[in-house]
Amino acid sequence: MKSRVFTRLLRRSGIFSAVFGMAALPLRAADPAAVLPDESVAYLEIDSAALHKLESHPVVKAVPFDELKKIIYKLIGAAPDHDEQTKKLLSEGTGIPYEELLKKTGRFAMSLHDLKIPANPGPDNVGGEISIAQEFDADETFGDKYFRALAKLIGQELGRKSNSGGEQIQKHLAKVAELLERSTVEHAGAKIHVFKLKETDETKRVPAFVREWAYAVHDKMILASSGLDQVKEMIDRMKSGGDAGSLAASAYYKLDHEKTGKAAVVGSLNLEIILELVEKHALPHADTGDLDAEKLWTGLGADKLKSAAFALSAGAETLDLAGFLTYSEKPGLLAMLAIPGSGTAPSFFPKGLAQASYQQIDINKTFENFEKLAGEIYPAAGPALTKGLEAVKEQTGVDLRKEIISQLGPDLWIVSSAVKDSENAEKGSGQFPSFTGLVLGGALYGVRLKDSKTAAAALKKMIDKATHGQGVFEKQEFEGFTINRMKNLPAEIRAGYVITDAWLILNLNDQPALEQLLSRLAKKADDGFFARQDVAPHLAAMRDGQVVTSVTDIGNTLKGLCILFGSIVDKEGPPDAKAIPFDRLVKLLDVPLISVDKGWIDAKHAEYRLRIAPKGK
Repeated sequence: MKSRVFTRLLRRSGIFSAVFGMAALPLRAADPAAVLPDESVAYLEIDSAALHKLESHPVVKAVPFDELKKIIYKLIGAAPDHDEQTKKLLSEGTGIPYEELLKKTGRFAMSLHDLKIPANPGPDNVGGEISIAQEFDADETFGDKYFRALAKLIGQELGRKSNSGGEQIQKHLAKVAELLERSTVEHAGAKIHVFKLKETDETKRVPAFVREWAYAVHDKMILASSGLDQVKEMIDRMKSGGDAGSLAASAYYKLDHEKTGKAAVVGSLNLEIILELVEKHALPHADTGDLDAEKLWTGLGADKLKSAAFALSAGAETLDLAGFLTYSEKPGLLAMLAIPGSGTAPSFFPKGLAQASYQQIDINKTFENFEKLAGEIYPAAGPALTKGLEAVKEQTGVDLRKEIISQLGPDLWIVSSAVKDSENAEKGSGQFPSFTGLVLGGALYGVRLKDSKTAAAALKKMIDKATHGQGVFEKQEFEGFTINRMKNLPAEIRAGYVITDAWLILNLNDQPALEQLLSRLAKKADDGFFARQDVAPHLAAMRDGQVVTSVTDIGNTLKGLCILFGSIVDKEGPPDAKAIPFDRLVKLLDVPLISVDKGWIDAKHAEYRLRIAPKGK
């Protein structure tokens, strides 16, 4: 049984809910991760009971899934009552009401494991296995009904798509069915269903690890794998009542779960195994005359990485996502960053922004670390960089390292103002604002200056030399600040810079945010974006962000993307793409949600956490 049968069924689309059920079992079976084999290369865990609760979660309820689903069904040619048809078919096929069917499936775990790649890899000698374990409150007889109902449902889906390639897919599936040998095997009181590819000229080049699949419904669990032996092993482990040799007992799994804790969804990649294979098989062929691939590999720190994991969990009002990168020691690419601290949320940001972020980084020290790392990886890089800096000084009279780089930081920030509804999009005309303005515009970038006079003089000198003194900037005075705006740009594009006593601010087509921000700087306002009632509590609930802290208006960002894509399709897209109602999506996706995220780097792991919460009125 292919794992995709389990991953394609989403509660709100009908099929997916029949498998994951989103409900806890009346009686818990063994932990699926304690059943799966060890030596995992990647795994995924889903706690259905926890996901079920999300259906009424404030964040989920803020997204208009029903309306979005109607648009999707219309685009793919599905009937408006597709969900009802799906529920009816599954109920008739299993003989129980759909709501009862949902309660029969529970926790799910899937693992890719025992990956083996020989020195000369080919389809006939590459090895690897996929195993699945899922709680299932039913016996063998009901399991048979269940899988037949799923097969019928999938067949109907393919039939619906027959006008768009589905017929060809069905022919391929029918051909595959002809090439399969089906049998059953009894093992430790369980019946195992086996599907094995026949030996023919057509199948001889099919990789060994997908030539045989097997599954069993046993002791409130569905067990499936890309081989009969793996299913037998899982049954034996269930019988023993222990977890020896399982995914759950592995150091790799435990390391991840020290970071993720209890979560509704956890996924992970075993980078130690994956990158070891890359190092063994790919690096020997990657060397060039100029670059030592092994030095690049170890210099960046790929040999130190252990795992990359993600997790999804929920609070009473928030959805929380987290990402983790673990390593034996800090990789060179991360060690290069000189991070003095968390930084302080700027108080002068306007409250109505769509996005704002801040961080601290010692730019001069980071530049020095980069020079050192580049020289270790590629010895010619150091002299080349030094020569480049000398050339800049010779041509412009500016010591780039002393007069620019060493004057920057450590505080940095980025902000962008809210996307405004276009008049045409509001009227549903399908016409959107200037594509050029949308693509090129939308943010302010700020960096603290240690000596603003030195930096301003050096920057002016460099610009004058580069433009041969032709003055590409015009000056605009605004509340005591001088805005340097680039000349000869289209009317909808505003680009330039401002130097204050403390900041270098670059404007990339966000003039409204620039003027609001400068006005607040002039008035020394201290009740800005990060002090908003729907932002401050979430910042306070998370520990200080050592790398980057940011807040984003999710609805406004999604609306902006729809306006952007609508503009592209309106002017340059293919005819069939114009069927997508971007003007309607602009309104539907303007959901009242914000995200707060922070990042950290320490000696043993890097961490990223994102919290999605309702947006305040």
